[in-house]
Amino acid sequence: MISNHLDALVGHARALLHADGTWRRRVQIGLVLVGTSVVAVAQLLPYTLPAPWHGVITVVGIAGAAAALLGGVVLNVIDRNTADVLAAAFASERRGDELEREADREADRAWFNASLYSIARTGIELVEAAPRAETIERDVAEGLAYELSELIVYQKGDLLGIGDEEWSVSIFIYEPRADELVPVVSRRRSVSQERAEHRRWPRDAGHCGRAFTTRNVLVCPDATDPSESQYFLAPMGLRRQSDAELYRSFASVPILRGSGDAIGVVVATSDRVGRFQRVETESGELDRIEPLRLLAGMVALLYAYVDDEEQ
Repeated sequence: MISNHLDALVGHARALLHADGTWRRRVQIGLVLVGTSVVAVAQLLPYTLPAPWHGVITVVGIAGAAAALLGGVVLNVIDRNTADVLAAAFASERRGDELEREADREADRAWFNASLYSIARTGIELVEAAPRAETIERDVAEGLAYELSELIVYQKGDLLGIGDEEWSVSIFIYEPRADELVPVVSRRRSVSQERAEHRRWPRDAGHCGRAFTTRNVLVCPDATDPSESQYFLAPMGLRRQSDAELYRSFASVPILRGSGDAIGVVVATSDRVGRFQRVETESGELDRIEPLRLLAGMVALLYAYVDDEEQ
């Protein structure tokens, strides 16, 4: 839009500069004729006027030559190039604005990456400082998992793009004896929602189970899209009437051990379409999944210290 306005302005300026070409040409011809005539007359006058006038005649001759030069060369160059110079000036200004915006985007991307690095360091310090003999008790691990989630949730607007909407960030850990994915952390918009009872998922059910069994990151931009929903529908006994409204988009990131085995899933949901994906923002292109991958990695580190029997 801005580019169109600038192009229109340049075109308008060019039209104004060339609209009066007829009178410009007349002025040019007039200056050339008058200037050359003055020069010719100045060359003849010394023979008819007394010596005291010769200095004045010389000045008049120079003025005539200047007028001829102005009409024949200078005005022609100005007439031809002014619009191009103006267009080049506008183009330079536009390029400067683009470079400034690009610098702002690079600064925002640098901040995004620096934030993730800071979160990773803090998360590692939390895990390393956890009280333990050889292993970490499960209840302690769940408390630390909540603290790790807080590192992301606290900056959910900047990192995940979450605003005034219904959202959730949950951590599910696989429980072999029950063969279920159990929610150990469930972050929501309000405390009452967090304290509510949350669903367990069979290891192969819904998007949570699918991410766990395939060990792949799953992103659904719109759960109401038939081409998407058929893969992620919850089993009949676990479906709720509000699911389609509350969980419009989601991302499920498996929590993987160093061996590649999955021990759980990090799940983020929103009632807004297309919330979790790589997006182009005013701050540039940001990967909204990366903070969730980071959280999954920190939880994997934490549960490496939890005894398998405890899990």
